[in-house]
Amino acid sequence: MTMTPTVNTDNPLSDLLTNAAEEMDLRPEMRLVLRGIYRRAETHLRENLGEDTDWQVYPQGSVRLGTVVRPSNKADYDLDVVVRSSKPKEQLTQAELKGEVGDVIKSFANAEASGDTPPTGCDEGGRCWTIGYPGVHVDWLPAIGDPEARQDSGILLTDRKLTRWQFGDPKAYSDWFQQQQIMSEVLLRKSALAAAANVDVEDIPDDEVRTTLHRLAQTLKIHRNEMFAGDPSLQPPSIILTHLAALSYSGGNLIDELANAADRLPTLMTKTPSGMWVLENPMQPKENFADRWTDEHQAKFLTWIEKLRRDIDDFDRVPAGLQHMVARLGESFGLDTVTKAATRGTGMNTTAAVGAGLAGVTSSGLVTTGPSTNASPRTDLRPHRFHGGHVPQR
Repeated sequence: MTMTPTVNTDNPLSDLLTNAAEEMDLRPEMRLVLRGIYRRAETHLRENLGEDTDWQVYPQGSVRLGTVVRPSNKADYDLDVVVRSSKPKEQLTQAELKGEVGDVIKSFANAEASGDTPPTGCDEGGRCWTIGYPGVHVDWLPAIGDPEARQDSGILLTDRKLTRWQFGDPKAYSDWFQQQQIMSEVLLRKSALAAAANVDVEDIPDDEVRTTLHRLAQTLKIHRNEMFAGDPSLQPPSIILTHLAALSYSGGNLIDELANAADRLPTLMTKTPSGMWVLENPMQPKENFADRWTDEHQAKFLTWIEKLRRDIDDFDRVPAGLQHMVARLGESFGLDTVTKAATRGTGMNTTAAVGAGLAGVTSSGLVTTGPSTNASPRTDLRPHRFHGGHVPQR
């Protein structure tokens, strides 16, 4: 499966940033490998856990939502998978559930050793088991069904101390997130993928499609990674940025949506009279995405948002020339990532033109003389800001 072709938005900066997000995404071939792992793991669990044959194995978090971002330190991707038992809560403790899952996950890792993608290790974590593969670590999260949830997909997960069940519903949340997209864009990008692969639109899986909403969540995470590189302990969790992106999304191009998010994000988190920060999962009210958020986190978050605002305003003043765009976006989103995005094509230039335009970008991001170095600002790069008004039909 090919990557989603860039849809030209008449905003070169937006196109370039969209490609930068694509550059940091999980590759389609890796997604296919992971699907095979999930299927084999589910079969292995059903065949090796006795009477409990109704195990479910499925991804959660960024890999399910399509908002994965490669770690900025070039470490392996870290992906989460739910391992759901059909047993009721009354039949087992958290420790027993984790132990059962651990035994079979270790057995599965041994079985995988002779396969096409042999694991690099299998380790126990605080609330999960981790199998390492080349380039990716898969965390297997033990879970059972939540009998009090709104939907059958609601689950209870073990906590680190194995004492209090944690609430979640990654399937329902994923459906909610997908519903925040603009359907006309989904169809447009599906059609582009189908044409590139020479297949029917119906043959393109939904999880292969990446819309501006996906790219918005990813670019927020990329910018966050750059901002918090020296202080990762206080960086906003990915689920918070992803959820805030979905709440702020209005259907503009990526630069417009970043500006819109920078304006709206600080208003979307609430604080109770008791001092608790709250960002509720709309599909499972008992799950608070901000359960570990503190006033210190909030202060750092607002500082980051101000930096994002300044960067977006500065994008309006980028001079003509691809090398200038690469250099300026590289300051905020990582020069290596943006350079690779430009050399892959931006949807507005041929490969040769892109290569020529990059002649003036040094490894430090400084601009030297080269093609298209007109120093006067380009008024046609000034994006339209979506500060309310009409919201396109979803």
